[in-house]
Amino acid sequence: MRASHATVTLVQTVRQAFSYVNQFRDRLFVIKIDDALLAHRFFPLLIRDIVLLHHMGIRIALVPGARLHIDQLLRRFGVRWTTHKGVRISPSRSMRYVKLATSEVANRLMTLLAEHGTTAVVGNWVRARAIGVCDGIDYQCSGTVDSVSTDVVRRVVDSGVIPIFTTIGWSSRGTPYNISADQLAVTISRELHAAKLFFLTSTGAVSARGLNAGRAPSRSEGGVLSELTVKQARALVGTRHGSARRHDLELLARAVDACAGGVARVHIVDGRGDGALLEETFSSRGVGTMVYANEHVNLRPMTRADIPDTLRLMQPAVEAGILIPRSAEHIEQRLADFVVYDVDGTVHGCAALHALGGRHAEVAALAVDGAYRELGIGKRIVAFLIDRARAAGIRRLYVLTTRSADWFAQLGFRPARPSDLPAARRASYDRRRGSRVLAFDVPAEKRPSRVAVE
Repeated sequence: MRASHATVTLVQTVRQAFSYVNQFRDRLFVIKIDDALLAHRFFPLLIRDIVLLHHMGIRIALVPGARLHIDQLLRRFGVRWTTHKGVRISPSRSMRYVKLATSEVANRLMTLLAEHGTTAVVGNWVRARAIGVCDGIDYQCSGTVDSVSTDVVRRVVDSGVIPIFTTIGWSSRGTPYNISADQLAVTISRELHAAKLFFLTSTGAVSARGLNAGRAPSRSEGGVLSELTVKQARALVGTRHGSARRHDLELLARAVDACAGGVARVHIVDGRGDGALLEETFSSRGVGTMVYANEHVNLRPMTRADIPDTLRLMQPAVEAGILIPRSAEHIEQRLADFVVYDVDGTVHGCAALHALGGRHAEVAALAVDGAYRELGIGKRIVAFLIDRARAAGIRRLYVLTTRSADWFAQLGFRPARPSDLPAARRASYDRRRGSRVLAFDVPAEKRPSRVAVE
């Protein structure tokens, strides 16, 4: 019986969603929420979606902005304030109302989270310092983020509790400062090595209208800039524009800062749309603007000097029967096939791409330092080899594995048979070892994936 188009679409969506859940389980999402969204009719649904992500095993940290609520309280009590270059100048008498507004926003979030059976906590985890005097302007009680108590926050997150960060930071002497929620979200995502940073706005994603975006960045049907590399985003921020929204450029600048600090994906999403957060997270196309880092920044060709480190890296997997033994001479003979993942001169991962002839190749010798596996280095290496294969005109990759078939399946490899291997590789297949064979069809063109290759 033939399945309907709707059924096939539903199945594909479910498969895609589960793949993404596996990718991000136990990883951290930092979500900055524009406080103007609190009054929107879909805001309770947005909180429900955040809880759903939490229940899926994705760790969450919330950073609610409070600009609108602060403005309202200051007006109500007749406290004057000004801004300079988009930053509030906070006089000392305004701080009682700033603290009251940020507390009100945090309590609103905690109430909604509690209604969905999820525990959250607000803490004074942020150390801040005064902005001081810039361009002749005294910012008074406005501050900048100095540091975050990451160890404490990690314990909160690891315990299954959602931390909520208010936009108040304290100095070492206990002086409170009003800080930027956007800056705070970037700092938290960098310090806690977040997989994703979301800016949920009340004004929409980044629109191409008014921006000198050129032809390179991809756009949705509604004119939203869908995907930007860090290089593209940085170029937009540094270019003079006409009627572009200043906040769009500010968020792009924040996204560039986050990616430069190790965050693989930053998403700028219209929080007013029902299900926008889930769609941005679990669909390949998404509904917002994604700025993505260069996931290959630490990858390079192997050199002869790397061979001893590579052998050391492989040894535990060899002893466990996961990898076949390789000698230094063997690696040196095929040195051009190997790549390493290097951090500050130390090799933490390696793999090889062996040509098999006939536009076929094999991914082999994949090993990652045990202390670094949770950082997703293996996935980055495989993604790099896929790009290398594409550039070389390879159309099908094979991998032979005894223990890692499920892991490769998450990356898109499908089951195959030894008889599917090219003739030369089929002849050398070790039937006593009985490795499983998996295959991957390399797309002709690279399409940036919304699944972070962590």
